[in-house]
Amino acid sequence: MNRTNVAVLLIATVILIAALSGQTKQLQPSAQPGRYQLFAAEYTVVGPEANQSVILRIDTQTGNVDQWMMGRHKNGDLMDKWIRIGEEPAQRGVNH
Repeated sequence: MNRTNVAVLLIATVILIAALSGQTKQLQPSAQPGRYQLFAAEYTVVGPEANQSVILRIDTQTGNVDQWMMGRHKNGDLMDKWIRIGEEPAQRGVNH
């Protein structure tokens, strides 16, 4: 083999290796959930309205749960916001 053939073979090998290594570096989709998970729920209360439908937002990092509230205040102002429900979640490994 002369020098030209060796150079062509070397360049072809480098291109082939670069092409194959680029195929293995594709991004994999994340298996982690997003920070917030939304849930539609229904619960029963005692009173004139039997069932209440709510939308809950759970913070997967802190464990806090918020409820979506939409409507009007007594003074007529529009309200649409997340309201924290329940208590702060207990920290794991901490005894109270």
